Amino acid sequence: MRMILTSRTGPAVANTPVNAPIPLRRLTAGQSGQIAHITGRAEHVHRLREFGLHDGTEIEMFRPGNPCIFRLAGNKVCFRADDLLDVLVFPAGLRC
Repeated sequence: MRMILTSRTGPAVANTPVNAPIPLRRLTAGQSGQIAHITGRAEHVHRLREFGLHDGTEIEMFRPGNPCIFRLAGNKVCFRADDLLDVLVFPAGLRC
């Protein structure tokens, strides 16, 4: 299993690589992105994948923050990240 470490405080720092994924909640309203990776306990990650959040899935932010609301396959989904569960995305135009 691959582990990705992310900062959970403040905005992205200047030395973050351009193509690095960011936490889902940092997308702006109306901005699209692609799921890069879901971090967390295996059973929580599995549940989100059953819900339709897979690596590569396109989403659009409706209301940023934590919790955030995003569009997934035409539906609005509310998601609250914490230290045990997070969704990382490539913002539109920054995918590898």
